[in-house]
Amino acid sequence: YEKSLAIYLKTLGAKHPFVGTSYNNIGAAYDAKGEYGKSIVYHEKALTIRLKKLGAKHYDVGLSYNNIGAAYDAKGEYDKAIGYYEKALAIYLKTLGVEHPLVGTSYNNIGEAYRNKGKYDKSIVCHEKALAIRLKKLGVKHSVVGQSYNNIGLAYDGKGEYDKALGYYEKSLAIQLKVLGAEHPSVGMTYNNIGLAYYAKAEDDKAIGYYDKALAIQLKALGAEHPSVGMTYNNIGEAYSNKGEYGKSIVSHEKALAIRLKKLGAKHSDVGQSYNNIGGAYDAKGEYDKALGYYEKSLAIQLDALGAEHPSVATTYNNRGLAYFKKGEYDKAIGHYNKALAIQLKKLGAEHPLVGTSYFNIGAACKAKGDKAKAMVYLLKAKAIYLKKLGPQHPNTKAVQSWIDDLK
Repeated sequence: YEKSLAIYLKTLGAKHPFVGTSYNNIGAAYDAKGEYGKSIVYHEKALTIRLKKLGAKHYDVGLSYNNIGAAYDAKGEYDKAIGYYEKALAIYLKTLGVEHPLVGTSYNNIGEAYRNKGKYDKSIVCHEKALAIRLKKLGVKHSVVGQSYNNIGLAYDGKGEYDKALGYYEKSLAIQLKVLGAEHPSVGMTYNNIGLAYYAKAEDDKAIGYYDKALAIQLKALGAEHPSVGMTYNNIGEAYSNKGEYGKSIVSHEKALAIRLKKLGAKHSDVGQSYNNIGGAYDAKGEYDKALGYYEKSLAIQLDALGAEHPSVATTYNNRGLAYFKKGEYDKAIGHYNKALAIQLKKLGAEHPLVGTSYFNIGAACKAKGDKAKAMVYLLKAKAIYLKKLGPQHPNTKAVQSWIDDLK
């Protein structure tokens, strides 16, 4: 792409649309590497050229807005992402009409950003708009209709409505099997999502069964070193942790780590995820110092790759806090939980379920310190969020109620 850019710059000038296309392509490549800051720089260069040479209503300008939104989405800056996606949507609505497939794509992208923010009901509304367009314009058997069903399923998954999620995943799978065939990577991804729902339901053997189906497809279609294979090993590792089989968990996570180091590089956020999950397995084994070492590796990568305010950084602070809690170092635990909470409040909003989890964790640490009054304050905050966002039957809501009852 850089060779192409050099030729266009020399022969066509710095403001030619082809130069914008090259900047766009370089940005997309940085996206794939997980270097979202660099990606945004190149997509903004493309946008500047396109605005000047093509005008504010051109389709390619909408594409640039969409790409910048996707990079901010990956960085965890969901409000910025939604802003750019909505700019793209406005252009598509005006130039292409309300039922164009690209309008459906924009609703899909906005829905995903809302899902990442934990705004699951808003996410479902957007995905249903995308689904309606896709059904009408592309037909019931098109693969992107399957994508919409899949994404609605993910939103219900986030809400803790796992059976509803599974229903949508099954609709997605039926389309994909018919349209794409049983060995297509998208089928593997849907098996992965079904596995994740069973994992959330604590049906770990079923989860592993679906992950194994996903893995078989990915190994055949993508090869043994593809990042998607690494993702599936990661998921298998998490399910084994849930089952208490920590040795098997660590083996799977180390396979994921090896692939990610080789294919994505030592600074990629997915490598940080693998270190985090290996730490989690050692944590569950009671090897807290080993766990903290892996969490530290994860945190260093995440801070560099994602920035100090990314929700994944908050997750790692939370995990470090849990390890210190189990070591009986409650003040250190609370310090880390508060770092997580500050990020979550800023990036996800005051009612996100993960904010509830941080309140829950702080409350538990306060209780362990013997500060029952402060513990109750935090546990009640957690309960209020869980009731509103997840409902009274969600396992998190029931767990925090149990702690409150115990305190009383």
